[in-house]
Amino acid sequence: MATISIRNLDDETKDRLRMLAARHRHSLEAEVRDILRNSVKDASTLASEMPPPVEPPRDLPPSADPEKPRAPYWETPPSKDVAIAMVNLELEKLGMSQFAVSADMLPD
Repeated sequence: MATISIRNLDDETKDRLRMLAARHRHSLEAEVRDILRNSVKDASTLASEMPPPVEPPRDLPPSADPEKPRAPYWETPPSKDVAIAMVNLELEKLGMSQFAVSADMLPD
């Protein structure tokens, strides 16, 4: 078991901890252990409920449209097959389906 020393704990806090310990019929040490154990348990629950990270600020070139949404930086890039399908779809929209891309045209 680990041992922790807490320095510079003010007297008022120590007295309140003693009163809590007496109310719960614990020693001061047992009360502090319970408080620490429960606060860490609560912290791990809170961490799992946190929202995803915020997208970092973007450095946009002057011609970029600031209103156009971007994928968050933590999204994984599409697989090769999905990327090929996306390119071919765009080519089709532009009426350039004769330039369709296939997997054998790309490097591994």
